[in-house]
Amino acid sequence: IENGHEGDMFYLVANGEVQGITTDEEAVEYKSGQHFGEVVLMYSQPHQMTYKSASHDVVTYTLDRNTYKHIMQKASMKKRAMYGDFLKKVGFLKTCSDAELLQL
Repeated sequence: IENGHEGDMFYLVANGEVQGITTDEEAVEYKSGQHFGEVVLMYSQPHQMTYKSASHDVVTYTLDRNTYKHIMQKASMKKRAMYGDFLKKVGFLKTCSDAELLQL
Protein backbone atom coordinates (compact mmCIF):
# COMPACT_ATOMS: atom_id res chain seq x y z
CA ILE A 1 0.00 0.00 0.00
CA GLU A 2 1.58 3.25 -1.11
CA ASN A 3 1.52 6.62 0.59
CA GLY A 4 -1.12 8.79 -1.09
CA HIS A 5 -3.15 5.79 -2.31
CA GLU A 6 -6.90 6.17 -1.97
CA GLY A 7 -7.65 3.39 0.48
CA ASP A 8 -10.85 1.44 0.70
CA MET A 9 -9.95 -1.25 3.24
CA PHE A 10 -9.42 -1.67 6.98
CA TYR A 11 -6.58 -4.05 7.85
CA LEU A 12 -6.16 -6.24 10.92
CA VAL A 13 -2.79 -7.96 11.26
CA ALA A 14 -3.53 -11.56 12.20
CA ASN A 15 0.04 -12.84 12.00
CA GLY A 16 3.49 -11.44 11.37
CA GLU A 17 4.46 -7.78 11.17
CA VAL A 18 3.65 -4.92 8.81
CA GLN A 19 5.80 -1.82 8.67
CA GLY A 20 4.30 1.61 8.02
CA ILE A 21 6.77 4.20 6.72
CA THR A 22 5.90 7.90 6.86
CA THR A 23 7.03 10.52 4.35
CA ASP A 24 9.69 11.49 6.93
CA GLU A 25 11.03 7.90 6.75
CA GLU A 26 9.83 7.15 10.29
CA ALA A 27 8.77 3.55 10.74
CA VAL A 28 5.79 2.21 12.69
CA GLU A 29 5.45 -1.53 13.34
CA TYR A 30 2.04 -3.22 13.30
CA LYS A 31 2.07 -6.62 14.99
CA SER A 32 -0.50 -9.36 15.40
CA GLY A 33 -3.73 -7.91 16.78
CA GLN A 34 -2.99 -4.36 15.64
CA HIS A 35 -4.77 -2.58 12.80
CA PHE A 36 -4.50 0.25 10.30
CA GLY A 37 -6.55 1.91 7.58
CA GLU A 38 -9.41 3.22 9.72
CA VAL A 39 -8.48 6.90 9.24
CA VAL A 40 -8.61 6.46 5.47
CA LEU A 41 -12.11 5.00 5.71
CA MET A 42 -13.54 7.39 8.30
CA TYR A 43 -12.26 10.62 6.77
CA SER A 44 -11.93 9.66 3.08
CA GLN A 45 -8.26 10.63 3.09
CA PRO A 46 -5.43 8.93 1.20
CA HIS A 47 -2.97 6.74 3.09
CA GLN A 48 -0.38 8.77 4.99
CA MET A 49 2.13 5.91 5.05
CA THR A 50 3.53 3.23 2.80
CA TYR A 51 2.81 -0.21 4.26
CA LYS A 52 5.05 -3.20 3.61
CA SER A 53 5.41 -6.69 4.95
CA ALA A 54 8.08 -6.77 7.67
CA SER A 55 8.07 -10.56 8.01
CA HIS A 56 7.56 -13.57 5.76
CA ASP A 57 4.48 -14.86 7.54
CA VAL A 58 2.15 -11.85 7.34
CA VAL A 59 -1.57 -12.59 7.36
CA THR A 60 -4.09 -9.75 7.39
CA TYR A 61 -7.85 -9.69 7.52
CA THR A 62 -9.60 -6.88 5.68
CA LEU A 63 -12.94 -5.14 5.78
CA ASP A 64 -14.20 -3.03 2.91
CA ARG A 65 -15.45 0.52 3.50
CA ASN A 66 -19.16 -0.36 3.63
CA THR A 67 -18.70 -3.28 6.03
CA TYR A 68 -16.43 -1.21 8.28
CA LYS A 69 -18.90 1.69 8.40
CA HIS A 70 -21.80 -0.68 9.10
CA ILE A 71 -19.94 -2.30 12.02
CA MET A 72 -18.90 1.08 13.45
CA GLN A 73 -22.42 2.51 13.16
CA LYS A 74 -23.92 -0.54 14.85
CA ALA A 75 -21.37 -0.34 17.68
CA SER A 76 -22.08 3.38 18.08
CA MET A 77 -25.83 2.76 18.28
CA LYS A 78 -25.32 0.08 20.95
CA LYS A 79 -23.07 2.37 22.97
CA ARG A 80 -25.54 5.25 22.66
CA ALA A 81 -28.38 3.00 23.87
CA MET A 82 -26.26 1.77 26.80
CA TYR A 83 -25.42 5.33 27.87
CA GLY A 84 -29.04 6.41 27.40
CA ASP A 85 -30.27 3.60 29.63
CA PHE A 86 -27.74 4.59 32.28
CA LEU A 87 -28.62 8.29 32.14
CA LYS A 88 -32.34 7.53 32.50
CA LYS A 89 -31.55 6.02 35.91
CA VAL A 90 -29.84 9.16 37.20
CA GLY A 91 -32.28 10.88 39.54
CA PHE A 92 -32.14 14.46 38.32
CA LEU A 93 -32.13 13.37 34.65
CA LYS A 94 -35.31 11.26 34.82
CA THR A 95 -37.43 14.12 33.51
CA CYS A 96 -35.26 14.59 30.39
CA SER A 97 -36.53 13.42 27.03
CA ASP A 98 -34.57 10.90 24.93
CA ALA A 99 -33.49 13.71 22.61
CA GLU A 100 -32.14 15.71 25.55
CA LEU A 101 -30.28 12.69 26.93
CA LEU A 102 -28.65 12.08 23.56
CA GLN A 103 -27.14 15.54 23.72
CA LEU A 104 -25.35 14.81 27.01
